[in-house]
Amino acid sequence: MTHKPALAREVSSSDILSITLEPSSSCPQNTDWTVVSCEDLSAHENDPEIAVLQAHPQLYKDYHILRAVGRGAQGAVYAAADLHTFKTVAIKALSFREMADWKASELFLREIALLKSMQIEGTPRYIDAIDATASPDPYYFLVQDFIPGKTLEAKLDRGETFSTKEVIAIALALIPILEKLRSYSPPIVHRDIKPSNIMMTPEGDIYLIDFGAAMFHERSMGGATFAGTAGYMAPEQCMGTSTPDSDVYGLGATLIHLLTGIAPYKMQVLESSAIVPKDKKRSFLTALRKPLPLRASSENDGKQAAKSTKTPFHAP
Repeated sequence: MTHKPALAREVSSSDILSITLEPSSSCPQNTDWTVVSCEDLSAHENDPEIAVLQAHPQLYKDYHILRAVGRGAQGAVYAAADLHTFKTVAIKALSFREMADWKASELFLREIALLKSMQIEGTPRYIDAIDATASPDPYYFLVQDFIPGKTLEAKLDRGETFSTKEVIAIALALIPILEKLRSYSPPIVHRDIKPSNIMMTPEGDIYLIDFGAAMFHERSMGGATFAGTAGYMAPEQCMGTSTPDSDVYGLGATLIHLLTGIAPYKMQVLESSAIVPKDKKRSFLTALRKPLPLRASSENDGKQAAKSTKTPFHAP
């Protein structure tokens, strides 16, 4: 586990639990706690699973679980307070009791190794990894930056739509991330690009999240483990092979979903004009013909292009 800075006094989870607020009062004004909201401090009270994690011997001295924020194939994700920095972090927890097979453990450890090696703007920053497999309640924990906001899937589920300009801006924010992943040696392949793995912050910033299916791509490797989501997977992924180009396919399928509001796996095999409205298709293709570096030569090129087309996003 990474070293934590020393404190002038010992701080424990009881410090958080002892904070009580009158109905008319606001959050504590200590600026160190500005990232942790009053809602977070009370959201855990009726969740027995969170209560168990709060008391976990490998967690309680460093982190205080606040609330669940998501659950995937490779574990649940929780918002937590770092008791040393007083900032909100995201903790991904893989319970050995709930693991379907040992492959889940292998993928979780691979995700930790990948995130430790990555320094890419627009992806969650690795903070800590905790091996709690020797405890009576065995877990692996991965601690990352907490990304506020909503996934694009959550926005679609709420009936929100995306304009052509917004979809282009999302594409131009993600392309530099894919280029950076491709630039590693060996390249990193995400393998599961889809709306639920793309976060949008209240300020409109775009993040690619959940590297649970990601892997290093070796040219000499044979068939890899099958991973991905139907409709967003490139054909080669269905045969157990993934390359950096597979992520480009996933991005393309995601953009079609955003433009049409229809998930790829729900689409019938029709002429493209029957799926994408003609006016939207025409404006999208016209925008793509402009001299924009959709395959950005650098991370900065992509950012500048995104700024030139971006319509400000506002959280509802």
